[in-house]
Amino acid sequence: MDRECFRYDILSELFNIGMGKAADMLSEIVQKRIALQIPKIIIPETESGELLGDQFSGFFDAALMVSTISFTNSLTGKANLVFPADKIKKFVALCSGEGSLAPEDTVFTDVDFDVIREIGNILLNCILGELGNLINIQLNYDLPQVAVYNRIDFNKDLDGEKNHSFMILFVTFLIDDTEIEGAVIIDLMVESFQELFRLLDGIEAGL
Repeated sequence: MDRECFRYDILSELFNIGMGKAADMLSEIVQKRIALQIPKIIIPETESGELLGDQFSGFFDAALMVSTISFTNSLTGKANLVFPADKIKKFVALCSGEGSLAPEDTVFTDVDFDVIREIGNILLNCILGELGNLINIQLNYDLPQVAVYNRIDFNKDLDGEKNHSFMILFVTFLIDDTEIEGAVIIDLMVESFQELFRLLDGIEAGL
């Protein structure tokens, strides 16, 4: 197996383990079966000149709800849980048993923000925790921050990051036979990105 394939395979495996743990925790909290899937992982080649926002063309076309955790120590960066605002509003309603919503209902209450903050906290901590366990590193986390963006501003924020590299995990929540699609964007300083892959290569060498 070539090195790039090994990296993708091991990252896919650990991210799916983290997602599984997050799904179990969320299911227990809301007393409903929640499944999480990662159908695709992308590591954009920043040297190609392609804008990171282009990865979401046609996928996120309206307002976005973003939950962000910053982390430091062995690696430095941010993890963002991103969903279209109308989709995450529907997910929150399904979790709370509120039932159906009007399509135009994207007004978020303080309770909605608290629920989304907790969802982001659980999911992102499970993913980052699994990554830290795999490569035997410690990460220090900030409390999650939640904000609503329009797509253009969010793309500008991502594409304006200098000396950063990214991993994109397209994710799907399944609850009450409803699919909610979103993404996790792991934003690492270039030095941390290089260190991550050095550690992953060390795992391959030890097999």
